[in-house]
Amino acid sequence: MTTTSKPVGAHIVGRFPLDSPEEVFRTISEHAGPLLRSMPDGETETNWIGQQFDILEQVPQLERRARMVSGLDAPLPSIGLREGAQAEDVTFPELGYARIAANSSEILTRLKRGGVVREGLRLQVNLPSPMTVTGIIIHEEDSKSLAPEYERAMIREVERVLDTVPHDQLTIGWDIPAETVALEGGSIWEQQLPFDSSETAIVERLSQVAASIPEDVPMGFHLCLGSMGNRHVLIPEDARRQVSLMNRLVAELPRRVDWLHAPVPREADPQGYLAPYGELRLAAATSLYLGAIDIADGLEGTRRRIQAAQSVLATFGLGTVCGVGREHYSRENAIKILDMHAALAEPLAGQAGPRRMGARP
Repeated sequence: MTTTSKPVGAHIVGRFPLDSPEEVFRTISEHAGPLLRSMPDGETETNWIGQQFDILEQVPQLERRARMVSGLDAPLPSIGLREGAQAEDVTFPELGYARIAANSSEILTRLKRGGVVREGLRLQVNLPSPMTVTGIIIHEEDSKSLAPEYERAMIREVERVLDTVPHDQLTIGWDIPAETVALEGGSIWEQQLPFDSSETAIVERLSQVAASIPEDVPMGFHLCLGSMGNRHVLIPEDARRQVSLMNRLVAELPRRVDWLHAPVPREADPQGYLAPYGELRLAAATSLYLGAIDIADGLEGTRRRIQAAQSVLATFGLGTVCGVGREHYSRENAIKILDMHAALAEPLAGQAGPRRMGARP
């Protein structure tokens, strides 16, 4: 199978290095809006899971701790039980995502009314899976005992999002780096993950959170290699485990999976890495976005990855390998990345190209 036409559509993962949701919405819409079905607020306040440290340490039974990780000069923070505290006494509060989503929804609605953003573009609320939060920021001594309550808290948070954002204006995405890395035999920040890392167990846990989202709200998953600034926790030889997981999510979850985003790291051999995608079996309603765009090797390197993908896939959209966090990307580079999307992918059906294109990378 060889396809020569451009990929269609794009997916912005989540983080974007601007100062406010409004700036994020305006910038993404201007440079890549016709490629998108949904748009994140840039996680300018949630900082993905960063805000969870401040929220969770307010729980009376919990405290912030430090732990050392090899290769890092400074200790990393974690949250754990205070001495003498019991996990069964912990109740997590509101996690903050719904409050921020409500504010972002109001901003996006105002921009649509003003003609800045097209009417059909949904707010994309990105949530870390409960396994990701408990597997990364909860101290490994306490993560297994606290994981069930955090899962319940995240499901309560989803309910708040659904109550505050109109369903016809909303998309929910689950970020699953802990699960993706665990399937590949790794761990994030050298922490022992508090869950069974078998594919079957991961699908069962993700089924629990997926079931909390009604069918009238599109839902998808961002598979992630624990990437920060294009530095990955690991780089698999190929994507066979990710393909297997995606096949099972589509086939076994209790509701429809509307989209999947998966990384294509530039360090991997694209032909070998992407070969397992020949075994991908998605439903007609499920869109696939490959994180093949990388500013480090620009249009030329990204086109090589696209060509390799087109040898095994009939259709797909584009994205970056992971979010574009402010710690690693400037505003100028982020706009160049958006313009790479516009140069490499076709707009969605019925959408014209961006009104103004920025500088090409």
